[in-house]
Amino acid sequence: MRIFWKECKKILDVRILLILTVFTFFYYQTFMQITSYPCGGQCTDSQYDIPFCGELVKEWGPALAVSDLSKIDRKQKELEEEYTKIIADNKILTKAGIRDYAAFKQKDEEFFDKDELTEEEKKIRKEITRLVFDDKAGTKLCMEIQVLNQIKDNKGMTYGVSEKDVQNYESEDMTEIVKKARSNIITRDYVSLLPQGMFFILQRDMTAMAMLLLICFAVLLIPYQVRERLRFVQPLYVSTAVGRKIFSKQFWSAVGSCVLVGMVQFGVYLFIFVEKGLAVFWKCPCWDSVVNLLWCDGISFGTYMFLYMVLVFIFTLAAVAIFYLAARVATNYISGIAIATPLCGGSCVLSYLLFHGLFLIRNTDRMPFKEIPWIGGWLIIAGVILWWRFWRDRRRDI
Repeated sequence: MRIFWKECKKILDVRILLILTVFTFFYYQTFMQITSYPCGGQCTDSQYDIPFCGELVKEWGPALAVSDLSKIDRKQKELEEEYTKIIADNKILTKAGIRDYAAFKQKDEEFFDKDELTEEEKKIRKEITRLVFDDKAGTKLCMEIQVLNQIKDNKGMTYGVSEKDVQNYESEDMTEIVKKARSNIITRDYVSLLPQGMFFILQRDMTAMAMLLLICFAVLLIPYQVRERLRFVQPLYVSTAVGRKIFSKQFWSAVGSCVLVGMVQFGVYLFIFVEKGLAVFWKCPCWDSVVNLLWCDGISFGTYMFLYMVLVFIFTLAAVAIFYLAARVATNYISGIAIATPLCGGSCVLSYLLFHGLFLIRNTDRMPFKEIPWIGGWLIIAGVILWWRFWRDRRRDI
């Protein structure tokens, strides 16, 4: 155990940790959706929809029974009355006879269907567009009303694979899971208040998190092993049977160090997630009105998020064996970088292919639940590499 902690101290070098801290900061600012929330690509690119859904969850709970949908009507009436006040203060709209939200919406739809407008109509349409997209108060109310309409559209939604989807699948090699999904029709008596943007944020961030962890693990392990070689520690270990046993302890020290760094990274992400106020959605039923996740109907979004993180963590930890092997054969820092770059790049590409959407089985180009066999195969490859490395360490001499 003393050797384990000693090797962990070598791996978790203060200089390396400082570099990773700075790199992580800029990585979050550049690639993580959570840092740009509440605006920055969450499906609608709006700063109002997800926060408004959070207010609804606090007020009504994680889901709304179909029998309680009158709450939505009352809330929508309140918002429309607030919008009417904004319209009443607008001289251009009131002069055109638009004095309430109903008339405002009707006129907007009328302009949308017309190909040619008079100069007066163009002036009115420009003012309507300004209120919808450029006026802070007007844009916020428009987005909130749109969210309420979407929730009402999900009322009693049936869930499964439609006849149109079945026709699209006819030429595909359907698996038993997708065939079963064809008849898996569910009519819900509740409406989840979980916005679709939450899936967008989580899926993008977990893909980026997998890449971040892979880069961090490579930076931790390769310089560590290169330093051991340059200080002639590796030849010393190889020269004796007792010394060769230390290699396995070095590997488990590498795993322990990577686990610690990975837990810190996930802890930072969860802290930002909670700080942004998104923890309010953890108890919401985990289904999405656009891309239904057949397997996860009935579980909470928090459970889905936890499962996502666990699978990402398992995948990245399996890469430690591969990075460890690369680090052992690196003779200097330049060769270490040359070896680590393609390995890390390939692992990042594989992580993107696996984790850009967890268990989405509605897409015809994806095998249902393909993440499980791929992660299993990844673990087997890592295990075989590790077994070969330890077997060679036991048998070879200087």
